[in-house]
Amino acid sequence: MPDPTPTPPLPLDRVLLLALAAIFLLVSPIREWWAADDALWYSPYLLWAVIIFLAWRRARAEEAR
Repeated sequence: MPDPTPTPPLPLDRVLLLALAAIFLLVSPIREWWAADDALWYSPYLLWAVIIFLAWRRARAEEAR
């Protein structure tokens, strides 16, 4: 007889969400904003630094558990 209690849904992995956000920022029309000719030269580097920082912070939080 099957178990009547439903299994809880799996939580979304935050790394997957971070990767999806990075893909969105790097491939979507928002790219036109940070890659424009009149944008600051370090805009792409700043975007990558934020992505790397968030991934690093997530890894540190996982190590602390």
